[in-house]
Amino acid sequence: MSASSHGPKVYLLLIMLLAIFVVSLDTFDVVDLQLISSPITTQSTSSVAQGNDGYAKIGFFRPLSQYVPSDAVYPRAFPRWPKNRQIPCFEPPDSVFFDPDKDHNHDRMRDGKMDRGFMYVKMRKCASTSLASVSMRMARNHKDMLPINNGDREHSTMSEYVWNARDMARRGDPIAPEYFNDTIFCDQNWRHGAANQFNNRVKQESLLWTVLREPTSRYVSNYFFRDVYAVSVPASDEKFMLHRLVSGPLYYVEELSLDELPPYLSTELDFENPVPRQYEAEVTQISNKIMNEYDFIGVTERLDESLVCLMMIAHLNMADIMFLSSKISGMKRTDRNDGNECIGKSFISPFMKEYFANETWKDYIHHDLALYKAVNRSLDLTIDALGREEVEANLAVYKRAQALAKERCSAQAGVVEDEECVAENITVAKKKEITIGHDPIKHKRGQMENGCITGDVGCGFECLDEVADELGLW
Repeated sequence: MSASSHGPKVYLLLIMLLAIFVVSLDTFDVVDLQLISSPITTQSTSSVAQGNDGYAKIGFFRPLSQYVPSDAVYPRAFPRWPKNRQIPCFEPPDSVFFDPDKDHNHDRMRDGKMDRGFMYVKMRKCASTSLASVSMRMARNHKDMLPINNGDREHSTMSEYVWNARDMARRGDPIAPEYFNDTIFCDQNWRHGAANQFNNRVKQESLLWTVLREPTSRYVSNYFFRDVYAVSVPASDEKFMLHRLVSGPLYYVEELSLDELPPYLSTELDFENPVPRQYEAEVTQISNKIMNEYDFIGVTERLDESLVCLMMIAHLNMADIMFLSSKISGMKRTDRNDGNECIGKSFISPFMKEYFANETWKDYIHHDLALYKAVNRSLDLTIDALGREEVEANLAVYKRAQALAKERCSAQAGVVEDEECVAENITVAKKKEITIGHDPIKHKRGQMENGCITGDVGCGFECLDEVADELGLW
């Protein structure tokens, strides 16, 4: 057979290969072609056409959300701890105690990082103040496990300074350990801060947990809380657009990672410079690592279920997860700015609604949303693994306890109507301001009667104890 007889077959093969190549252009992960993923401004000198959503259109370009599947972060059932794994109550280092001569604001001080204890990663506008109270309540409720609270100097890690400070507090002298209490709380974190402060944690001697909120909802809430009500200015679409610059596209990923992210995934990213395509796989890998490193991650929109699962996983008491909300829509803040801020409700304007539906925004929150979706699905898997009937039974008791606590303890914790805010036709409450000082009479047990342990965290604990006693939740 002559070579010329192969001509039609060769041409057919070339046509097939060309067709496969052209089709692949529509789906291939193009890294080396410098894919344009940030909006093109009207001042751009690029000859690439700009689409209505602000994206450049270059032939086979599609939005990022169509390239990376939202299920790239895998959910999992958070396992229940073995029965022989103890509640992680450890004495805090001396650095967390108050020095009246240096720390006039009575804030928590810490030298170094936590490696053991209750490790709550506090995410902004994710019910964080309420959950900080839960963390503090865990640490307070199990404090009897500590040697220093039982007079055991031999097995205590506390220095003589702390022992002496505790003894002086009992005598009424104006020096006291943390919370001005005659007992020490288990070491725990209740402040805002990235999880990399726990990167040396001893897994078997710590409880690492957090709770996430749907990213767009969190963003809106943070905008109104920070840029509207905190500064007492009206909301506007223009001000909302400026708020975009507050946090980058990897808020959850960066805050929850136990490892510090490289600059190209943190400081170099913002709304105008989202995650470059060549780093997508790395971000997804970090998100999956987060899912596997935490003892539990819950969901704000399903807070009761989340806390019940956390209780069951770590073998806590239901009394440990009770709390009073201290920042709710309609309250008047007293934790800063002299208590002159009314907290109003968030809302979404027509402009914001349209903006959130845009592919630009979807791509911006893509990785945080993928992590949130994995967490939400993980909650369902965790409930199934723990036993849905047992979870639902505990949930019913918990909801009853929280409802009773809200009814009885809110007023006792100092929640009263604020006439000034009512005059503005806002349904509000004003939480009685508690100023923690060094008066040993007023601060005999570390919290004023009907007050909070510090600021607006740890409120109404004694009343919550009474409800827990009545319902047998210890």
